[in-house]
Amino acid sequence: MPLALANSAKRDAVDAYAEVVSATAGASMDIELDGSSTSAMRNQDPREGIIDIREFDVPYYLRVTIDNDIRVGLWYAVTFTAGQPSFAPIPQRIKRADPVVMAYDIETTKAPLKFPDQAIDQVMMISYMVDGQGYLITNRDIVSEDIEDFEYTPKEGYEGPFIIFNEAGEVGIFSPSSQKSSAESPCMYRRPPSPASSNTSAT
Repeated sequence: MPLALANSAKRDAVDAYAEVVSATAGASMDIELDGSSTSAMRNQDPREGIIDIREFDVPYYLRVTIDNDIRVGLWYAVTFTAGQPSFAPIPQRIKRADPVVMAYDIETTKAPLKFPDQAIDQVMMISYMVDGQGYLITNRDIVSEDIEDFEYTPKEGYEGPFIIFNEAGEVGIFSPSSQKSSAESPCMYRRPPSPASSNTSAT
């Protein structure tokens, strides 16, 4: 990391020098800096070309929030300058945002000990919850009978009333009449992991 920081600072200094020279000498003047020729670059130490280091297992959006110190639950004023965003915290706004969260899971048929194959397997059911209201959409080609509305409360304080949509086939699962999430305008989507030992699998 110190090597990348040093090389990046050197590159910024060279770019700044080039801009000053160009502004002073005129835009028509061609500038060739030391080390910019093909032969010089060929003989350059490869370590001098390292200007940044990224963690392979850290998604880009997380890297952005870390670098810009963007925290969940806080308010920011977002502005753009020449297409580049900047984030300024708004400390006087202390009321937390109340996001609409949608959690969902998709269950499919599959062969034992195999991953689902879209060529032969079907979506069996889709379950999702938006702001405490649950929905279950079943594929009656797979599920043997209609399911009535029910409540699933794994523990106190986590009530889960579910509205059921029993659809005739896989196409019906994705029909607009079965999709209520768009009307709720969720801000966040989360898919819970499915147990590896399950006979069905999420896709």
